[in-house]
This record gives sequence, structure tokens and C-alpha cells, in this order.
Amino acid sequence: MRRLHGIGVDLLSRARVLRLIGRSPKRISDRLLSQTEQKVWRKRRFAPVLLARYLTAKEAFFKALGGPWFGPDGFRDFEVHCLARGKFCVKALSGVPYKAYAVDGCFFQSDQWVGAQVILWDQG
Repeated sequence: MRRLHGIGVDLLSRARVLRLIGRSPKRISDRLLSQTEQKVWRKRRFAPVLLARYLTAKEAFFKALGGPWFGPDGFRDFEVHCLARGKFCVKALSGVPYKAYAVDGCFFQSDQWVGAQVILWDQG
């Protein structure tokens, strides 16, 4: 039987994402995205919505964990994989101390906002 570990939600305005990208897309991606996420983002021509999805999913995941914030550099230790129908999963990269959780994640968006919701379930 699974037990609920935590719930996290994050919301980001599209205007703020555009400002982040306008400053320095390479610096943003190097600091906040895994290598795989960087490659996908470059292939998608630095799509603002994709960056917003990555950032909100990671922040919602950290909130659901309920522990201390890892700082912006900690965002690279986890990878968001976009799935069909607006869903996603989050995976820890090798070497990251991380308890195994089942992750239910979904994105939501409007003309002005992009957001993510994460529900973490303890395995076992």
C-alpha cells in the first residue's frame, strides 16, 4: 500500500520566464537544467513554456519532498521527463541521495501562467 509523502505546487508567469531567457539563456540552462534537459530545450529552440515546465516541476517536487531547499544548483540533480497528456515524472541523477518515491506529476497552464503539481507516494 502506498502512503502519501507530500504534495507540491508551483506557478510561474510566462512574462517572468521570458525575462529570464532574455538575460542569458545559456546561464539559466547551465545552472538549473540537467544535461539532458538542456539538450531537449536547445532542440526546442529555447521554448519558454518548456523552461517554465521544467522549473515549476522541479520546484513542486522540492516542495513535496518537504525538506530543505537544495538551492538553484540542486535543480540539476533531478531531471524532469515530460510524458503524454501533460504529465511528467522526476528522476534523481546518479550519485544523488534520494529515497525512492512514486511521483505523480502534471502540468497546467493558461495564457499567462505555467504550473506544475506533484504528489509523492512512499514506496512500500
